[in-house]
Amino acid sequence: MPTNFKSNMVLLFVLSITFLIIACNNASEKKAETNDTTVTNSGQLNQPTALASGKLDTLVIDSASFVKLPDTTKVVFVFTFKPNDTLTLDGWTAKQDTIFTTDPDIELIKYAPSTLSYGNGIYFGNVILKKREVKKIKNMLNNQQAHSVLFAPQLVNGKHIGYEIFLSLEHLPAERLKNAIATQTFANPSPPKNY
Repeated sequence: MPTNFKSNMVLLFVLSITFLIIACNNASEKKAETNDTTVTNSGQLNQPTALASGKLDTLVIDSASFVKLPDTTKVVFVFTFKPNDTLTLDGWTAKQDTIFTTDPDIELIKYAPSTLSYGNGIYFGNVILKKREVKKIKNMLNNQQAHSVLFAPQLVNGKHIGYEIFLSLEHLPAERLKNAIATQTFANPSPPKNY
């Protein structure tokens, strides 16, 4: 009987050690599975390093899609990430200035890299195209018989991203859009509402 008791104690000891090892391995695997984005002890969010800096793209949309926008409303553009690490803008028209639909009314696509870089200290906020600018661009599209609308990034007040609007006589997709026509129109960041 004492031998049976000793063998049961040894078996119980081995099983306890085995369960302890398995539990420790599971805990270390869960810790290794953390995302690139973590919260520090101070409560700040550490951003993935891939998004810390880069170059903004000139964005484009065909004139037919732009002309569908209503004349009587502003367009609020929001930065959005698309496949292949593309940072672009989607836009919503505001009914009664504050009521928006769920899906965007306009989606800009990447055309070409610009020379404008972003990094620390640059604000990514909504970009606003006022209703008088929408109407002006639509009139110019008709008068110039342009086929594409270009959004060229620029810095406003050295910290905020806005876009200067150009027209092109080329159809999309074009390998090289040429004959860009300045509209003297800007999609401004909000804030600082520098119109």
